Amino acid sequence: MKLTIDQILNKAVLAHREGSLEDAERLYRSILQSDPQHPDANHNLGLILQSAEAFDSALLHFKSAVEVKPEMDQFWLSYIDALINGNQIGLARDMIEQAGRRGFISEKLDKLADQLDSEGVNSNANSYSSTPPKEQLMELAEAYKNGRHDAAEELALSLSNQYPDHNFSWKILGVVLKLTGRASGAVSAGEKSVEITPSDAEAHFNLGNTFKDLGRLEEAEACYREAIKWNPRLAQAHNNMGIVLKSMDKLGEAEESCRRAIDINSNFTEAYNNLGTIYQDLGKLDEAQSSYEMAIVLMPNFAAAYCNLGNTLKELQRWDKAEENYKQAIALAPESPLAYHHLGVTLELLGRLAEAETNFTRAILCKPDYSQAHYNLGRVYGKQGRAEEAEKSYRQAIVFDSRFADAHNNLGVILKKMDRLDEAEVCFKQVVGLRPDFAEGYVNLGSIQQGLGKLHDARKSYISAIDLQPQLVEAHNNLGVTLKELGRLGEAESSYLRALKFEPSYAVAYSNLGLLQYLIGDIEASLAYLRKADKLDPTLHSNKVIMTILQSRKAAGRVHSDISGSNASFSVLKSHQYPLILNRGVESDLIHSLYELDSVELDKFDNSRGFDPRFGNGECSEDFDLFKSENPVIQFAGQDLVSIVKGIFKTDILVSESFFNILGAGGGTIPHTHLGELDRDKDLSFGDQKYSLVYYLSVGDQSSSDPGILELYNPRHDVLPENGMIIIFPAGREHSSKYGGDKDRIMIGINFYCL
Repeated sequence: MKLTIDQILNKAVLAHREGSLEDAERLYRSILQSDPQHPDANHNLGLILQSAEAFDSALLHFKSAVEVKPEMDQFWLSYIDALINGNQIGLARDMIEQAGRRGFISEKLDKLADQLDSEGVNSNANSYSSTPPKEQLMELAEAYKNGRHDAAEELALSLSNQYPDHNFSWKILGVVLKLTGRASGAVSAGEKSVEITPSDAEAHFNLGNTFKDLGRLEEAEACYREAIKWNPRLAQAHNNMGIVLKSMDKLGEAEESCRRAIDINSNFTEAYNNLGTIYQDLGKLDEAQSSYEMAIVLMPNFAAAYCNLGNTLKELQRWDKAEENYKQAIALAPESPLAYHHLGVTLELLGRLAEAETNFTRAILCKPDYSQAHYNLGRVYGKQGRAEEAEKSYRQAIVFDSRFADAHNNLGVILKKMDRLDEAEVCFKQVVGLRPDFAEGYVNLGSIQQGLGKLHDARKSYISAIDLQPQLVEAHNNLGVTLKELGRLGEAESSYLRALKFEPSYAVAYSNLGLLQYLIGDIEASLAYLRKADKLDPTLHSNKVIMTILQSRKAAGRVHSDISGSNASFSVLKSHQYPLILNRGVESDLIHSLYELDSVELDKFDNSRGFDPRFGNGECSEDFDLFKSENPVIQFAGQDLVSIVKGIFKTDILVSESFFNILGAGGGTIPHTHLGELDRDKDLSFGDQKYSLVYYLSVGDQSSSDPGILELYNPRHDVLPENGMIIIFPAGREHSSKYGGDKDRIMIGINFYCL
């Protein structure tokens, strides 16, 4: 139910008596918004302003009260007292005379007159002539109060020129200039105001606000302290000083300032909110939650408090409650970029990536230069496998914040996965330039330099990372790999062992030690390390490949420098003319089973998981373990294809990757090979044992201009597939294909090692 003016006045008077001046002032002002001439509200607001030594503002309200209700002697007494305190002596004498003519006989009035006489001030004093006419002061106050900043500025400039030693016009001018974005002018006017009246707490407070907005925090702090010196109960000054001290990382003092503001005004909503942010920075999350909740109790439509409460609940891992508060903040402030952003972060933590994407996008719509939102949107795109969109978002974050090191770093990671190593190197150089103490940045840079063959540069980068963070196991391990490639095997071994000293369960280092021992010629030690790695991490695919191949070489009595030897299996392999073309019937259930599997759309498979040559319309496996499917039809097909290969090559094989592709019109692959990093290591020669197989379940529609020819290079050989055709060729042979038919083309691919 809406309160009447009398009811609001009663609440204001009660708050005034209890010392809750901020609440009382707010209530008096709410009355004056409805009734600007209300005498009691004007008089009582004048008393509060006078207590804050804001004499000029107080005078305007006392004057209004006297004019509307001249029969109230207390209004005259308050007005005259404020004139004397404001050094407007001539006008004070005038008002005493007017009060006398009205027949007021009062001891207090006599005392005020005696006070003027005892101070030896006469009506001809220059102070009266240095005071602007009351009508102009009223006009200035009204213009400012009603938000007519141009008019207020013009009048304040005029009055400050005519009456340069009068505080009020300078004070208003400073505030107006600040509100209209002219900070340097606001500083000058504010400094003039406090110079004229050093005891004006409000003037010091206003100047402090200007310095705060300019980021001149030490000067802002000094102004707030001066304001508090002249008016210790100026709660807003304590609150704002708390904000400044927090920005200066003086959290203990900031907490004390905001607490003092609340002690002065127990209903100071903003102070509770600010205190909550300080508690949050101090890690006092329960106290922060209580402060925000109190702010919301006092002001149920306080959107920022809901958002801040959401942040605290998020840190407390109360995700659902955090989500509720962010949504409430958005309901109250639909254009708040912060609320959308923080809701997006929470939804990302909950794994609801599509909703997170929506909210980051909304934050950006509200604030297009919101670099953090662009960055987080890029991170969500990356998790969704949308690398090109992630790249664009990271680049946009950098446009708006060129020193955003994390954005440069994540952009580098994405570019590396897309096999754009030169661009990734530029990104990581930016990262370590911006954050020279970021050890992981040097590791990332080293890995790119290693991939580019810049081994000496990579070595320096890894050493820089270790200098910064001596226990960074990844840096020691990667340094070992680089040293191995440089032929410095003893140093490489030491690096791997240092990695294991800091993390004894680091399977990758054991695997690399296994490779190193193989190169040294100790096959037993090599296999022991590889088995240890497999025991620690059975999912480490590369280690299984290495271990299986080396076990087969040991069994066959072959050494790494001559993998073929006189083994009959390799003679058979070399005798084949590639591509080797075979045929196998296609079960209808096999095609149906592939359609039932989870898949990734090719137009969204944009190298977020590493370089992939597939493009266009279609879908493919989520991973490269198709034959591990529990579907019996797929298991049978996989076993049969392995048997066919074994029969042809007369050797055991190790399937390293198995997958399916379903292409529509516009789908295909760019020229590529199926060799990985291990396969390219010349010392291991694994690539010489690796082959690729493509099995066409359905060739689709071959009547288009792009019928899906498999193009093999070096030497060039084109094959137009048929249903059931199996094509086998060395994994290192470059190939491509493009399909444009109206029906789906369906195939299974296998990469395997002959053992």
